[in-house]
Amino acid sequence: SGSSVGVGYYPLTSTPFPGYIYGVDGFLVPWRACALVTPQEMPWMPKISKNKLSDPAVRAAKFQDRSYKKHDGDGLFLLVNKSGRYWHFRFWLGVNDRGKPKERVMALGVYPDVSLSKARADRDKARALLAQGIDPVAHRLEEHTRKKLAAANTFEAVAREWWEDVHRHEVSTGQAERNRRRLELHVYPHLATD
Repeated sequence: SGSSVGVGYYPLTSTPFPGYIYGVDGFLVPWRACALVTPQEMPWMPKISKNKLSDPAVRAAKFQDRSYKKHDGDGLFLLVNKSGRYWHFRFWLGVNDRGKPKERVMALGVYPDVSLSKARADRDKARALLAQGIDPVAHRLEEHTRKKLAAANTFEAVAREWWEDVHRHEVSTGQAERNRRRLELHVYPHLATD
């Protein structure tokens, strides 16, 4: 039956586009053409694999004559080029001019600063956001902006801005420096928040 295609073998809900499934090497394929055949009748459509890479394989990935990708599955890949090894997550969100799903790539970090397990965890978080209809790149940018704004609104940030823009110009240089040092020694440490 057609339901056997989507249950356990090709997770239809894992794509951001209803009516598409991930085919060979992560490309989206319309599932309607496959809905009435069993997985055994579709040898060209392998089972979606995850976590294909291992730590030794990632460690051994070195730049050769040209850049290349090592795929871990489910959209995660390691881009190996002359300047280093970079984790990326490939996904589809939105529609282009021709009505086809738009491919997006999200940078996850540089190996070895971001390990294989951390890259997989980040990929899974991004997939969870996609399942909710949220763009993971925009979400990350929004989080970064929110943290930056929160850091700018601390007492220390406001006091330093006041000292720089107002107080330093109203009193003598020595008095301004003494007051700055008093704030650093006696006020900021007691109001510090993480």
